[in-house]
Amino acid sequence: MEELRIPDSEMILGVSACALQTEGNDTRNTWYEWYKKGYIKDGASPNDACGFYDNYAKAVDMMAEMGIRRFRLGVEWSRIEPARGVFNNGVIKHYREMLEYIISRGIEPMLTLHSFADPVWFMDLGGFESDGCVDIFLHYVKKAAESFGDLVSDFITINEPNTYAINGYFYGCFPPGKQSFKSCRTVLTNLAKCHMSAYGLIHSVMEQMGRENVRVSCSIATIYHEPKDPASSYQRRAARWLDRFGYMAFAEAILKGTARRPMRKLGLPAGCYADFIAMNYQYGTMVTGFEERRAPQGFPVSDLGNPICPEGIVKCARDLASLKDLPVCVTENGVCDSDDLFRIKYIYEHLRAMIESSVFFEGYYYRSFTDSFEFLDGNSARFGLVYTDFSTGEMSVKRSGEFYSDIIKNDGVTEEMTLRYAGTYYHDIDGNILEGIDEVYTDREKFLKSENGTGVITSVSEYARDPENYDERLVREPLGLNARTSVPDDETLKPLGSGSAQDALSAQTPESGEEPQEPTGEQIPENADGVVKSPEESASTPEGGEEERLLGDDEELSAPQPDEAREELSDETGEEKPAEDGTQTLEEPLPGPDGESAPEENCGEMPDQSGEDDAPAVHEEEQTGDMPDAGEESLSEETPDAASDPQDEDAGSQTGSGSPEQEQDDPEESGTAALDRILGR
Repeated sequence: MEELRIPDSEMILGVSACALQTEGNDTRNTWYEWYKKGYIKDGASPNDACGFYDNYAKAVDMMAEMGIRRFRLGVEWSRIEPARGVFNNGVIKHYREMLEYIISRGIEPMLTLHSFADPVWFMDLGGFESDGCVDIFLHYVKKAAESFGDLVSDFITINEPNTYAINGYFYGCFPPGKQSFKSCRTVLTNLAKCHMSAYGLIHSVMEQMGRENVRVSCSIATIYHEPKDPASSYQRRAARWLDRFGYMAFAEAILKGTARRPMRKLGLPAGCYADFIAMNYQYGTMVTGFEERRAPQGFPVSDLGNPICPEGIVKCARDLASLKDLPVCVTENGVCDSDDLFRIKYIYEHLRAMIESSVFFEGYYYRSFTDSFEFLDGNSARFGLVYTDFSTGEMSVKRSGEFYSDIIKNDGVTEEMTLRYAGTYYHDIDGNILEGIDEVYTDREKFLKSENGTGVITSVSEYARDPENYDERLVREPLGLNARTSVPDDETLKPLGSGSAQDALSAQTPESGEEPQEPTGEQIPENADGVVKSPEESASTPEGGEEERLLGDDEELSAPQPDEAREELSDETGEEKPAEDGTQTLEEPLPGPDGESAPEENCGEMPDQSGEDDAPAVHEEEQTGDMPDAGEESLSEETPDAASDPQDEDAGSQTGSGSPEQEQDDPEESGTAALDRILGR
């Protein structure tokens, strides 16, 4: 560790927390229903979280004492609107008192309106898969903006909408537990439309309230996909496609107003629907094909087995900034380190990577301030700077919390801090210590090593002690999902989502040819009766869905020649075609950012995965820079017929010309099975 200057004038530092994960005592949301069905590894209930809703003053006082001046927190939709169209004024008053107290302690709030949890009544209506979800969401957003707009200057409409859609509708490990590629695409698109419409609505409400300098964005989850062999053209393309499916397609929708697969047509004016880029980043992964693999032995990982890659935070930020020149705010960065052994090193290395990069990072929020309910992992995964005793509610600052507090108070890491906080290290997937410990920590070293002195950590977590039997000790029945966090070499992890989500799916993913297994409990209906279609959806989406062309068995992945790559780049930067304005409205039309309508861009089909990891590299033109445009090295090697197919939704404009046939995805087909079919596996 070396000295590191982080002036507050250049990059603000804060902490982040999620309402569902910290508040407790709310049984009207979908995650409480998920808990009742037995899908939480350690049996913990979100109803028994940190108790922040009732005891916020204690936590806020700790923040103030630590010198923290920025706090990203959330409000819970299911509390504010417990039934459709019914708002709880008592809850709104309580949230206002909470925000006022935060401000009184010299802390500036950033407010998140939605983070993973939905009201049960909303999910019963079809949730974000339903045709009327945009209007329903805007009704809530309008009330929240009117209620808290005088106290908040920075809004996050939706936290990690891409994780929400992929884990909930593609893998099925988050509520509502669906496994459908078709549903995932629909939800991703609807969430983008919800944010884009909410962006204009919040600004409109703020203008009516006389508020200036209010900013709105949407926090996008990112993962660093690194080709295991950078010389492999196949692996580079696979990594870029995982980037697109994971976060870049959604980011392009809200930062440019354009749609690429897996997004569907948006029907909203082109332009930027964010005042700053909000990104969440935790880890990276090595890519050998169209999946992620476990970290190799000797590679640093978190207690959940997620690879620690500080350089990935810069790469992902540069990807997003390539879409729109806006300041980047890391609204979440954190690590599961249950014994607080390497969190200091993790924070330091990520901050150092950000400071030394050319990207304009305006802010960094560590998540989370306290240990909290970690979705599928329950209370067993600890991310906090502050230790939480979930049985008593007592809290105490960890050593990593002291380190973060000193960074804020000293505008960086001083020489004295490099000595005081020396001795932190990482471990690998097998629990082996990767770096030595300073002599000053010999007693700590003795405590952390096994009796035979092999250097295997014995107190990091149950997983590090005995990964092979981890699930047998920790899982409580009935579970319905495999909670194993150790993935053998011959198994693969799936793209995006938290590590815990990937782990939970290791046994749920169906083998080729098998029927997908539904989670236990009732299945939420895809579209409940009685939901009225919005005018835009009724006009633009014919019954039966849209056609999606898939690669045939005899089609192979081939790289574009240089001329083709240049042609694709030219097409993407060419003049945009006007499209029909399908802006969602609540009471009055919402302002569009630029006024122009955007065409849908054709990103083509998913490539066939017929090659091997060691396939010979294909000669192709490489564009300099960290984030090549899609045209540089095509992710979709289209046949002439595919490129000219007028019924391909992405080949036309957002007016939806033509008569698309029914989409080929089986609504009941597993998301992973759909990918296998698309990729020709």
